[in-house]
Amino acid sequence: MSKDKQSKITVVESIRLRGDKRRKVKNVLKKYKHLKNLMTIFLKYFFCKKHVPFFYEVIFNENVFNAYFSKPNSRRKEKVKRRLVLFRSLVENNPGIQNIVDQIRNIKSQVPNCVFQSVRQQTFQDFKSYLRLWKSFKSGKVSNPPNIPKPRKLDKFLSFGLTISQPHACRYVDTKNGQDVILIPWLGNIKVKLPRWLKFKDIKFITVSEKFDEVWIHIGVETEVLQTDLDNSLYLGIDLGIRNLASCVSNKSGHRSFIINGGPFKYFNQWYHKTFAKLQSDNNIKGLRQLARFRKRWFDNQFHKVANHIILECLRNGIKYIVVGNVYESKNQTVNLGRMQNQQFHSIPLKRLVDIIKYKAQKFGIEVIEVEESYTSKTSCISAPEPDAQYTNTGIRNGSLFKDTVLNKVFHADLNGAANIVKKVYQNAFSHLKRKEMFFKLCNPFKIRNSHMLHNLSLSLPLVLLEKQAASLTGCYPVG
Repeated sequence: MSKDKQSKITVVESIRLRGDKRRKVKNVLKKYKHLKNLMTIFLKYFFCKKHVPFFYEVIFNENVFNAYFSKPNSRRKEKVKRRLVLFRSLVENNPGIQNIVDQIRNIKSQVPNCVFQSVRQQTFQDFKSYLRLWKSFKSGKVSNPPNIPKPRKLDKFLSFGLTISQPHACRYVDTKNGQDVILIPWLGNIKVKLPRWLKFKDIKFITVSEKFDEVWIHIGVETEVLQTDLDNSLYLGIDLGIRNLASCVSNKSGHRSFIINGGPFKYFNQWYHKTFAKLQSDNNIKGLRQLARFRKRWFDNQFHKVANHIILECLRNGIKYIVVGNVYESKNQTVNLGRMQNQQFHSIPLKRLVDIIKYKAQKFGIEVIEVEESYTSKTSCISAPEPDAQYTNTGIRNGSLFKDTVLNKVFHADLNGAANIVKKVYQNAFSHLKRKEMFFKLCNPFKIRNSHMLHNLSLSLPLVLLEKQAASLTGCYPVG
């Protein structure tokens, strides 16, 4: 066994606001959205005027833009001062934009400077992204021309977020029952109680985001990777799917494979599509938003439980690497799985599950590797040295079963795929296992049928291990 060295990582804790705090923060964010709209109108006004001289050097310059809306400063560089004079002349010669400038100045006097700078960076980034896409369109890399950024109605923002770094992000207030309480001045002076494992001195930044009519606060904390005894030669392969959400097999001798049932996720998704169709036919906009929020929270809750169990299994068995198929590439392949299978596979957010596993794994120094899944379900992990096109004659898949035509043996198809995913990274991962033990791994998995079994399995782990990892395996919790 090798002992991992401690290193610094950034962990993000998500807190959902409810009740009065949510309404108060939403009202504050309306002002920030309006400020972003005004900056977008200002830049778009000059951007559409092709005859404006020195647009990129003067108007579309963050330093000059920031200097124009800031107090006079004699320490500015001469280059910025010269461009600032030209910037003022361009604004004064365009009376149609003067009203926008006055509104930006008015809002800037009412909001903290850190918020103004964050909104400015967002707005300029939107136009920079537009320019990059436009160049790609001109060169033929993109087929459709991009749309220039434009202002939106305040209630039509699909998502909006701001990130503020310390020391402007928050202030320490008090400690109650072992939990630090912080004050966030730029969000209407709201108070937030932190989880017990999270301390004020470790906070690096705070991000507020509004999406699907929900308000989230994401707190970035710099922490150390916990020292765990992990074996660099041990791998856990995960094959994600619909009928079986996660089929997991490792190359550790004596470790039993396990399968997490995907039935509850499939049935929930079917209920969601039926309810969505009914609300859409009734033109119930409010109901559709509530349904979307509920679906996101339900999947996040279940995925956190699944990820917790996978990480705890790795910790208990000293597994260093988790190898999972690249879900994004699989979804963008042109393979037709049938109308129902396509709908189920594309609507279950498997990429979100992979992201949660990565987020939880980094706390303990477990590495997550994503690989493409080509030929993993068509070749035998026992008879074929590697999953490749030349070895597709080693087996035939029939539903959930896979028949090895070389050995004339039948075993679980998804576990065979998970083992082949590991062999994509390390070809000789299972070479030290006897054939009899390999058959046992592929034919006798432990099946986890629902989230209640996941909860009971976590309680069956040693108490010392649970206390050590309980703080870091938390999901998100609401704050009233």
